[in-house]
Amino acid sequence: MLSLYVHIPFCRRKCAYCDFASYPYSSAAMEAYVQKLCREIADYRERAGLQALNTVYIGGGTPSLVPERLLENLFEQIRDAFDVLEDCEITLEANPGTFARREAEGWRRLGVNRVSLGVQALDDELLQRIGRIHTEGQAEAAVRNVQDAGIRNVNLDLIYGLPGQTLPAWEDTLRKALELGPTHVSAYQLINEENTRFRYQLLEGKLPALPDEDTALAMEERAADLLEASGLRRYEVSNYALPGFECRHNITYWQCLPYLGIGCAAHSDLFGRRYGHTPSLSGYLEEEIPARLEEAYGTDRQERMFERVMLGFRMTRGVDLGRFRRDFGTGPEALWPESYAYFEREGYARTDADHWALTDAGMRIMNTLLVRLLSEAERKGGG
Repeated sequence: MLSLYVHIPFCRRKCAYCDFASYPYSSAAMEAYVQKLCREIADYRERAGLQALNTVYIGGGTPSLVPERLLENLFEQIRDAFDVLEDCEITLEANPGTFARREAEGWRRLGVNRVSLGVQALDDELLQRIGRIHTEGQAEAAVRNVQDAGIRNVNLDLIYGLPGQTLPAWEDTLRKALELGPTHVSAYQLINEENTRFRYQLLEGKLPALPDEDTALAMEERAADLLEASGLRRYEVSNYALPGFECRHNITYWQCLPYLGIGCAAHSDLFGRRYGHTPSLSGYLEEEIPARLEEAYGTDRQERMFERVMLGFRMTRGVDLGRFRRDFGTGPEALWPESYAYFEREGYARTDADHWALTDAGMRIMNTLLVRLLSEAERKGGG
């Protein structure tokens, strides 16, 4: 089975902290773009034949800006090109302030059964500070609009470590979010990306300082406490869900399963090869579709094995050792014997039911542990 990602790169306004491929919205650009998406999907069907879709994820950008007519064309093309399974998880990303209940009802009619809302904070001052176009009230209304439209599976994206944000302010956002009854919450620490408006504002002293490392760690731990106490179980380092509402599409990425990316800046992992589109909107619109499958790039075996561990460690269930051994003919304990023993001895990892997983202590220093794996491989000449 296959997972499908479709990138919609348009936004009303780019957020100050965002480094994703996104462009100003216009109806003409959206029309041309969706037409190109449909041609690319049809071309893939001609090349690869009918395949079963386990998940579909419409991400961005701001997919909630796509008019219903164009969204209908897109879904019609997807269903014509793929065998969309009856229980397929179909997610659409949406930003508060860009849709009403009528649009959400249209999404449900098209088969969308999961909506991921870019709430980020439930604090008007913080929202304005980071360049979001919605208010706390609009975020709360957006959740109700989706739920009232009959879409039960709702994720709230939240960010902590914002400029000037305090631990009590973060707790307030979490409590307000839980009152809205989400089935899933993604709680990410802000990343101060290079070449963003946000980074320059911080350097120029136009924003309050970011919380220090200890405060950010306390925010992460408070999120885990509050979310899990409300029944949202942590299943990935930054993601929490009610049982049965884990995001199947993102699990595809973390388990290194095959996925197809359609659209500007989208990437694919198929047939043991990687494929990628240009992040340039004009470049994508002018790109010859057949050229895409000819521009594959590969990763060597050692990189694939490290990637499997790196992504597997993000999940609380960890790395599937049985699948790892089937795919690579060896296990992590043989590839990185020193690190494997050290992680277990120090209580950073555990082997349980054929999975190698980080403990809570290991999750907190995941990057340090991954660097240790790389260092051991380098000492052994690539492992």
